[in-house]
Amino acid sequence: MDDVIVPNDVGMVYQGWRTRVINQFLANLPPLIAKIEYDPSAITTLDEDLSSLIDAFNTNLAIPHIPFDPLCRLLKATNKYLNVRGLIQQQVEWGQALLRYFLDHPEVGGDIDIAVLAIIANGFERLGQLEDAINLYEFIVELFDDDLNNPNLGAIYYNMALAYQKQDNFASAIEACELAIRIDTHYLDNRAVAITRMLLADLHFSLGDNRAGFGQMKQAITVIEHLNNPSILALYTGKLAFFMARYDNFEKAIPLFQSAMTQWELLGDKEQLGLVMFNYAVLLQETNHPADAYRYAYDSLHLFEALNHPHQETVKEALETWENEGHSTT
Repeated sequence: MDDVIVPNDVGMVYQGWRTRVINQFLANLPPLIAKIEYDPSAITTLDEDLSSLIDAFNTNLAIPHIPFDPLCRLLKATNKYLNVRGLIQQQVEWGQALLRYFLDHPEVGGDIDIAVLAIIANGFERLGQLEDAINLYEFIVELFDDDLNNPNLGAIYYNMALAYQKQDNFASAIEACELAIRIDTHYLDNRAVAITRMLLADLHFSLGDNRAGFGQMKQAITVIEHLNNPSILALYTGKLAFFMARYDNFEKAIPLFQSAMTQWELLGDKEQLGLVMFNYAVLLQETNHPADAYRYAYDSLHLFEALNHPHQETVKEALETWENEGHSTT
């Protein structure tokens, strides 16, 4: 079949229609995304447009001359929601496509949006490409060399700490957390401070300093109590349950796990619900409760599979290990 030639004026109209669709998303979705941590119905409403949102990215990134600036803004604006829905690989691919377009089209001008680079790096970290993530984070930090107190650096250092943690490089992770807390405290971003203190707690526990770990959790809750943020409270509850079970008293942790799962279920965050379920399953297995361990592990696996989330492989590996070790499910 001969290629169809679209007249320039028709192409311009079609391009304008594409841009208007993106602008409609930019007008309608951010207010809903801002409610994710407070209003469970926001995710339900956002889900109604998810397939159209994915199509908007895929179709616009496939054309020769993409609406670059609107797509960058759309990726940034929807990042939190796309994370909740486990669309990590897609975000990395979209971010990389935007970066390639920027590098291949000097006429775009200006600088690439740092937030787009951060989305790619965060995706690398969550997909287990840790060296790529850290290298990109370090590159981003270098871009702020003359502005080391820039408020955007708090999130960069926090995410860098996550990548270092997965490498078991706890000293570098703690250093990155402390830099994040310094910046976020300066800008009164208490939400970010609370989240980073919970990560610091995890790092101290990994180093065997339980007192420092629980101390960081105590500092975190003093901030969280004033946030009126259900998602942060659910995150804290799940982490405290894990730390309590592993480093203090498993029986005391059981109601905390149940509370965290209930909170995430009410908030509609299936990724976080799956993570808490799996943590609970692992600790049930370690405390000789195999039947419950398998039940929660499989429930978490089903959530991750539905999201096509990379953590499903972690759950599968754990289940295979348990079965190879001959643990009974009854």
